[in-house]
Amino acid sequence: MVEHVEEMQMSILKRFSSLLGLALFVVAHGPLAQAADTPPTGMRSMQVKDRKETISIFVDDRANALPVSFVGPFVHLRDGGILTVSKDDVQISLDRGATWSAKRQPATVDGKPYKRGDAALLRTRDGTLLWTFANESEFVGTGPLTSPEAAKARMPLYVQRSVDEGNTWLPPQLVLDGYTGSTRSIIQLRSGRIVAAVPHVTFERPTRWRSVCVISDDEGKTWQKGQVVDPKFAWPSRPNGDLHDGVRAGTMAEFADGRLWMLLSYRRQCETFSTDGGLNWADATDVKSSYTTSQLHTLARLKSGRLARLWVELGAERTKENPQAGARLCLAFTADDGKTWSPTATLVHRTGISSMKEAGRCVHSAEVFEVAAGELWLTLHRPDVRITIHEQDFVGK
Repeated sequence: MVEHVEEMQMSILKRFSSLLGLALFVVAHGPLAQAADTPPTGMRSMQVKDRKETISIFVDDRANALPVSFVGPFVHLRDGGILTVSKDDVQISLDRGATWSAKRQPATVDGKPYKRGDAALLRTRDGTLLWTFANESEFVGTGPLTSPEAAKARMPLYVQRSVDEGNTWLPPQLVLDGYTGSTRSIIQLRSGRIVAAVPHVTFERPTRWRSVCVISDDEGKTWQKGQVVDPKFAWPSRPNGDLHDGVRAGTMAEFADGRLWMLLSYRRQCETFSTDGGLNWADATDVKSSYTTSQLHTLARLKSGRLARLWVELGAERTKENPQAGARLCLAFTADDGKTWSPTATLVHRTGISSMKEAGRCVHSAEVFEVAAGELWLTLHRPDVRITIHEQDFVGK
């Protein structure tokens, strides 16, 4: 009996010591980090594909799963259908994405091969479809962009047009030669002008990414090149540059006063404005924001008149005690062209990423499509996140 009482006393002492140690740790270091499998407040777990594995992420409770396999971009058709492109296929759905019918494009045109990389789509007010892409069939790789052979690198930008709702497409038209990257922003201004923002590498030392707009005033039949956006503060400090230096072409929106706003980011986020429809741009400046790790912006003008902004924020929960870098897809709305914004919402949160470099690869580039007034499809290029939200759930009545 005495031995049993002594065992109970020892057990109580051990528990007290454990709780005392935990309390001292919290006092010294702050609250314990949230377990990776515990959803933050207002979020729930979701299983998604990332390359060849299935992972667990957190998504906003106001978001619903979207049963669409494609990442987009998407455009509306005259008959109510939805069109997207997937590499060299044109996909059309007549039932809000439940089923799709493929219309394969020719692999070659007049004997020239085309392999369409990441694309941007636009349906103009007159009904012309424009499909912009970098032709990966012409890719010439030379190793690091800092190498002496880098100037030979090539992956030019093309635009392909359809005037019959995507049933047939005219031959691709070379719009920008040299080495270009993923073009995901193409818009039509109130004037009818079409502007596409293109990432473009310059091989003058230091080697770096720059942004340039290509512009059409005739429904994409002919194009001209605007001023290069190349902020000097984004230049590399190394003499020869690096693959990730400079600024990538960002995302654009037209303001009520006629200005064109472009958000760019790579190592640093910045913004610039054009007052002549994208031909010339003011000197780029840093974006004044608390999100110093923001990148990969997406802007979309909605039927309500509001502007939706999505961006990827890296390392938000990174601390000295918890050095792992998470990645979040954030969302905010503005009804006054950026003067004020709705509270920032974290739509997707991925935790447990070992480094900032890896975090930037693990949540990558969002597409926004307003499938109906106030109903948005949001898709990520990585991981395979497909969700739908309603504008009013985030901005109020």
